[in-house]
Amino acid sequence: MAAHGRTTCDGVRCAVSEEEGNRMPTLTRDDLDRLGLELAPEAFEQLVAEAVRGLPVAEHVGSPRHDLTAAEVAALEQGGFDLSPETPEELAGEPVARGVAEYAAMVGTALTPAQAARRLGIDVSRVRHRLAARTLYGIKTPHGWRLPLFQFDPSSGALPGVGPVLASLDPDLHPVSVQRWFLAPDPDLEVAGRAVSPRDWLRHGGAPSAIAPLALVA
Repeated sequence: MAAHGRTTCDGVRCAVSEEEGNRMPTLTRDDLDRLGLELAPEAFEQLVAEAVRGLPVAEHVGSPRHDLTAAEVAALEQGGFDLSPETPEELAGEPVARGVAEYAAMVGTALTPAQAARRLGIDVSRVRHRLAARTLYGIKTPHGWRLPLFQFDPSSGALPGVGPVLASLDPDLHPVSVQRWFLAPDPDLEVAGRAVSPRDWLRHGGAPSAIAPLALVA
């Protein structure tokens, strides 16, 4: 995975710190162990690459001049508009590029049903039953179901009360939208006077019934 800087992970969040030069980041076994993932860094990178390749093909946006007539180009340039093609650096900051990277990382760090079963202390058949009932959240990939980490508690395995919240979500929501909703602070959820995310609300023992209505409009 090409990126500038050094990648560090804490829970399900990852941050990239900028450093001088174009040094490639090194993903270590410790990085994955902290997430409870039982695979080698090389295997993780392969999963991320497969996740990116599995995304729908987007229409390439090249030069803004492409769909304009010569007269339209001349008029826009005379008005001060820059119609130069965007550089790779500019494209990297676009929401679509960020969404692709977020989705790839989510799938790359997600658990298989067997791994989820061990983390939850239940049988694999029970995991599959909960996937069907939508009380566990899964992404169907060419290699089978993958369960993102945002729904698990790193200390206890199960995120308390997450089942009914997941079942309240629109099944047509994109996985990135689901993860962002779970991890973003919500002004309607407060712990010790501070807005917290739905995930942190549940981790602090908050009632799932307080989140379910929010999930309906996620």
